[in-house]
Amino acid sequence: MKNKFKLFFYKLIIIFKAKYIFIKPRNKKILIFDNKGSTASHYRYFSNLDVEILHVLGERINFYILFKILLNFKFPTIKLYIEEYVKIVKPSFIFHNSFNIRFFEIDKKKFNFEFVKIFTQSELKNFYDFKEFISNKKNLKCDYLFVWSEGMKNKLLNHIKGNYIVTGSFANNDGPKIEYKKLKNKLIYVSQYRTFKKKKLTDTKKTIRDNFHGVRFSWDQFFKIELDLCDMLKNYCNINNIEFSIVGTSINDQKSEKEFFSKRLGNIGWSYIKSSKNKRGIYLTNKAKFIVTVDSTLGYECLARGQRVGFFSMRKKYIKSSYSKFGWTMNLNEEGPCWTTNNTQNDFKRVMNFLVKAKEKEWDRIRKNSLNDLMFYDSGNKIYLNYLNKFKII
Repeated sequence: MKNKFKLFFYKLIIIFKAKYIFIKPRNKKILIFDNKGSTASHYRYFSNLDVEILHVLGERINFYILFKILLNFKFPTIKLYIEEYVKIVKPSFIFHNSFNIRFFEIDKKKFNFEFVKIFTQSELKNFYDFKEFISNKKNLKCDYLFVWSEGMKNKLLNHIKGNYIVTGSFANNDGPKIEYKKLKNKLIYVSQYRTFKKKKLTDTKKTIRDNFHGVRFSWDQFFKIELDLCDMLKNYCNINNIEFSIVGTSINDQKSEKEFFSKRLGNIGWSYIKSSKNKRGIYLTNKAKFIVTVDSTLGYECLARGQRVGFFSMRKKYIKSSYSKFGWTMNLNEEGPCWTTNNTQNDFKRVMNFLVKAKEKEWDRIRKNSLNDLMFYDSGNKIYLNYLNKFKII
């Protein structure tokens, strides 16, 4: 009963916050499903004149569509709203780039015209989110699925029928190429910091309030790993004469992010690299020879481009429950040459020594054998662009 009330109030909030549109949607060649990913870089190839965006999270509600449903003596539901919207726009292609199950549930048999459904993966799901996304779902179909890796392809194949094309991360493919001979003797830690925001007036950073698939923990518990790991990295780099930097993730609260690390690390022996809207992630890490992360997507992207990356997937020790396991789509062991989930002192030394001291032949072997299906790399998105040409979209 409690969950039903929560859902009811959530829907009320959406209704009051939504922007209402009273104009009939126009017929377009391309319909982008979900405004959330409509500004993705790999959609920039589309002409704005040919694109309509279907808002499915309540940001906008089209009254024309609602009225059409009511005229047919039906109660408006999200499913009916989506179907009616598609019928009005009558697109040739429907694109979607996150993991919204309603996109995959669109049944082409319900429409009297042909269109192509295309999924373009744009985020790295962890095991628990993926399981929740796909749980108990049947008869899911998509014409084409552009995915990041063979590992993700093999996981989705068990649940969604369609033509799979492995492309890697579109943003990563668009980024600068790595000039291996010019990489600096520098180690960059990829921050996953998030600004602390109160949900209740009495909240502190130690308040047990956040939730991950039934596990409750505090802000402090979740982010303490960042400080402990960076403390060890700073000492390691100091001993081994390696420049150490932390690349920030915050755009609007860089001061708090820098202070978060400086309170533990001090102000010497490391540097903070600011992110901006126009320059972040792969554009801030492409000069460093060594990258370290807990479980960020950027770490996987750097590895795919040929950099040396160490993964310390041990957040579960801090929130006292299973969390994001490194390389879960490939069912890798918990410990490997460049990754660990235990992170004892011996594990830290093992991963760091392989990261810094292993020969390039050993790294090539790891990338081509153990981690080959973890993340693909296609410089310039040639595979994706070839398909857009094939579809006569560009």
